[in-house]
Amino acid sequence: SPARVLARARRPRSQGTPLRHAPIRIYDQASANHEGITVKEHEKELMTISRLLDSDAAITLRKELRGLGQRLVFTNGCFDILHVGHVRYLEAARSLGDVLLVALNSDRSVRALKGPTRPVQTASDRAEVLLALRAVEYVVVFDDGTAERLVRVLQPDVYVKGGDYDPTAIEGTRVLPEARVVAEYGGQVVIIPFVDGYSTTQILRAAERAKEDQ
Repeated sequence: SPARVLARARRPRSQGTPLRHAPIRIYDQASANHEGITVKEHEKELMTISRLLDSDAAITLRKELRGLGQRLVFTNGCFDILHVGHVRYLEAARSLGDVLLVALNSDRSVRALKGPTRPVQTASDRAEVLLALRAVEYVVVFDDGTAERLVRVLQPDVYVKGGDYDPTAIEGTRVLPEARVVAEYGGQVVIIPFVDGYSTTQILRAAERAKEDQ
């Protein structure tokens, strides 16, 4: 059952039975030495894998959270070069419920949105970095240009997006198509203001200027 690989949610804010621990395979030091890694590295890798979900496991997670009466918070994005603005945004999103699920644009999806030079980091690397944050319980990678299909299937209690989007906009770059889906099933949309002065694009431009100045 996919539910067997779900890690326990941290810092629950509602009452109910906590999620089950992900099963941890136990390795002895001999087998770890044979593969050239430590037991702790084995365990860390397995925990990360158990929290990187495919769509079926994400659906199972959603069902389990409903049964426990816990609120699922959902956000999505590229998260190509993680910066303090991302960290504060994700912490704020996590505070709105019991479990934060981040839907991560696939490499192909990022290229379609950002251009042929992006992403800087692969989806697997971006997912691992996100899962190292205390605010993020789970990551699911998606291939579409928007997260509408995932939102429609999972129906999170809270859908969160950054301040450059407007759930009431009907055209232009501020349109938030996922907001219409959330409205259909009666969920909540929360817009979290951006932290001024932080963006992946700004970091890349600064790095390019520094390279030119050398």
